[in-house]
Amino acid sequence: MPNKLSIFARTLFHWRFANFAIGILVAAAMSAAYQDHFLFAYSCAVAAGIYAIGCWLYSDMLAQKRGENTYLIYVPNDTRSKTVLKFRFWQLLPCFLLSAICGLVCWAIHHLSVQEELLSLNGVLIPANDPLPKPFPCPLVPNGKSLVVLVGNVTLLSSIDQLRVVAFDEKLPNNDNTLLSIDRGADGKVTVNVYALDDEGNVILEIDQNRFLINRNKILDSLSPPRPDKSTISIKDQKGGDLRIRLMDRNTLSFKGRLYFVGKNYVDFREGGIFVGPPDHLIVGNLCVNLNRTTGGLIYMRRAQ
Repeated sequence: MPNKLSIFARTLFHWRFANFAIGILVAAAMSAAYQDHFLFAYSCAVAAGIYAIGCWLYSDMLAQKRGENTYLIYVPNDTRSKTVLKFRFWQLLPCFLLSAICGLVCWAIHHLSVQEELLSLNGVLIPANDPLPKPFPCPLVPNGKSLVVLVGNVTLLSSIDQLRVVAFDEKLPNNDNTLLSIDRGADGKVTVNVYALDDEGNVILEIDQNRFLINRNKILDSLSPPRPDKSTISIKDQKGGDLRIRLMDRNTLSFKGRLYFVGKNYVDFREGGIFVGPPDHLIVGNLCVNLNRTTGGLIYMRRAQ
């Protein structure tokens, strides 16, 4: 005799409700995903998968297969074993298929959430797992605790907790005087700080401890993803200048682009080295710099007197 729980489950997971309920749940999942309600979307997708599996486990077809298996009592053992195996096949294979379909829906929701995150103009940089360039351009090979910054063809190393690449002798609008740095906190976590202005003093990009904010009004093609992945920011300002930042791993930063600090004065990190201007001229190129004893930064800018 079926118990009350079994009767309730058979009533709940009935084929009369299956198409209606599963269709609504899947539609709700995808609709919620397109509206950026990803937690609700995942919940609906999982609920649809569970309901579909429940409908199969309590279906009339499977009940018939179970009945065929139940009545095989006085038969040779090998016959019963084959029948049980056949029943398990009918029982489990559709469950696996339904679970796979549910997984595909969840993957689609995840894909939408990643695309939405990459389109966002604010968020958090996540360290990648990139290898260091080979051959490494420095005679000093960094250990696991060394901070490394790759700017153009210049490599910066430091074993202290703050590697300031560009600093200014006055406070900037963000109440700091650092344009580019990489720091290690007391918990060992390494964070990136960038303050990027255009030649009119407008903020293009600000990164504070890996949390970034991009000024939509000061970049070209603001509708395209500013990040090809979670570890990279790649934007082009309204003057056509490129700015690319990648957190290669938990200790290594790659930076290319131009940072303005006073009016049209700038520091430019590009393939040929580090340039300042105007007028544009090279100050450091094809060099490995150890900044263990540096407090002001590799480049410490002052306002012209």
